[in-house]
Amino acid sequence: MGNWIGLLAAGILNGSFAVPMRTAKTWSFYHIWGLFSLLSMLMITCAGVAFSQTWQPLLHQPTFNASTSLLLTDGTVMVHQEGTRLWWKLTPDINGSYINAIFVYGYTK
Repeated sequence: MGNWIGLLAAGILNGSFAVPMRTAKTWSFYHIWGLFSLLSMLMITCAGVAFSQTWQPLLHQPTFNASTSLLLTDGTVMVHQEGTRLWWKLTPDINGSYINAIFVYGYTK
């Protein structure tokens, strides 16, 4: 018994005994697959909200064939007239609605 205590004391004093350390948890294939599955289900659930939006027609329809539409930072929409170099401007009303907006002509490229 004395030899065992002496060896233990000598090992502690000179640092030769390794103290078991907690190892960092690694991500296994199953952890990653589970996280991917959870995120996929969340995205599919939220996709229904995106598809539930509807379009509403304008009261003043354009009198030209509309091509490219660009939403500008001030809220106006620039609409290109198909086959020409003309652009039309659609400005929302005071409430920010485009339903009552009127197309204004006069912008060329």
